[in-house]
Amino acid sequence: MNRRWFLGVLATSSTPLVAGCPRGRGNASSDTTSETTSSTPSETIRLGTSAPVSPETDSRVPTPTPVSTPTPTQDTGDAYLFAEITEEEATEQANSLVYDYITERLSGQALLSSWGVLVEKTKLRADEIDTDLSADEFKRAIPLATVVEYKYQYNRQNELVAQPEVEFDTLLSHLPRTVTVTVPVGSGPAFSGEYEAVLPVAVHRYSIYNT
Repeated sequence: MNRRWFLGVLATSSTPLVAGCPRGRGNASSDTTSETTSSTPSETIRLGTSAPVSPETDSRVPTPTPVSTPTPTQDTGDAYLFAEITEEEATEQANSLVYDYITERLSGQALLSSWGVLVEKTKLRADEIDTDLSADEFKRAIPLATVVEYKYQYNRQNELVAQPEVEFDTLLSHLPRTVTVTVPVGSGPAFSGEYEAVLPVAVHRYSIYNT
């Protein structure tokens, strides 16, 4: 091939060379900014990397108040006792309080405004967590936890079309490892006591695909 003719073809070509495409962020319904990737982020569940919290270390951790029930005492006939609850019910109450606390904490730092970040109350076994744990890390009658969902979205061509704006490690750093909540389990002459729950706070990173 004539070298001068070949260079002339290159000089008159109007097709630009594309170096790359930007990473898709924000609106999950838009495919206008997509990135073909050979490997997706691995699915993982990890505990928050901030120190554990309790009402003693953070006043924003809620402290529940028992709800009275119209059960008259045998002595007076008009007094009220507090309802007795099981440790399983106490764990559920405690986890709801942790969920409210984590939601408020992340909202205050504008971390829930990012697409793909959502706080959930769910069951989570210790063996599902990828963080190294000690034997007595949690105290809960049933395996409940507050988990922040962190998801990536891909289209049919395995192109990344949406992801959270906040980095995964940054989100972990804004979450405590555990939250301790004390729940009253009964009051009155017949029964009284408290149940202290130590519940995990984790982030679940995963990917979804358009079908």
